[in-house]
Amino acid sequence: MQNKVSKDKIVLNTYFISRWFDDFKTGHFDVNKALDIARQVKRIDGVEVFVPEGHDFNISETNRKFLESLNCNSVHSNHYQKYKDNQQTKKILEALDSFARTIKANYILFHPNAIIDFDFVFRKRNKGYAIENLYYEPFDTVESLRKLLKRYEGLKFVLDVNHAKQGSEKDIRKFIDVLKNYIISFHISYGAKEVSHSSLMKADSEFLEELVKVKQLNLPLILEVAYDPENIHSIQKEVNFVRSL
Repeated sequence: MQNKVSKDKIVLNTYFISRWFDDFKTGHFDVNKALDIARQVKRIDGVEVFVPEGHDFNISETNRKFLESLNCNSVHSNHYQKYKDNQQTKKILEALDSFARTIKANYILFHPNAIIDFDFVFRKRNKGYAIENLYYEPFDTVESLRKLLKRYEGLKFVLDVNHAKQGSEKDIRKFIDVLKNYIISFHISYGAKEVSHSSLMKADSEFLEELVKVKQLNLPLILEVAYDPENIHSIQKEVNFVRSL
């Protein structure tokens, strides 16, 4: 069987794979191109699908069945567009909800800086929604995120360890200790100083020690790495490396 599930739940985020293709620059790219690549990667437990702008998220029957065979899928909303109280956002949210059901996603993730009207997005629709920490104010501190999560019942949290290390607090353990009741998964990649979303195989020993502690929490680990362009083997190496830790 191609994707044998182990105690580690390894998930591929498709953002950096979609960037391999020219149509990504238009904002209205085909998610199937990245999913066709993801299908070739072995030993994964899910896919976090980064969707295009707008509300047209077509998926092939082959890729739908592929995602149905996995149990740690999620949807990453497009953070290049803004979510506000209007009909366009309403259509986008409805399309996101429908797409999440189609691929049996566990949640839909938002960058909080892309949201203009939090009440409109989260007040009635927060079940199955999540936010992640960023590496700049105000969404790089534990307290700002705690307040936001507490405001909307049911809203969950994805801890991006790269963003945490690059933000103002740089303390992964603090994020976990304070927000543990909200955390449902982790974005993992290596980041130091000006380096962002780099290969985990380039990480220093201190960073890897922290990652091992994160793994012990037994939550999905979502690879959000800037893989070598058009190199499927670089993705597989990253998966294998994380499993080996």
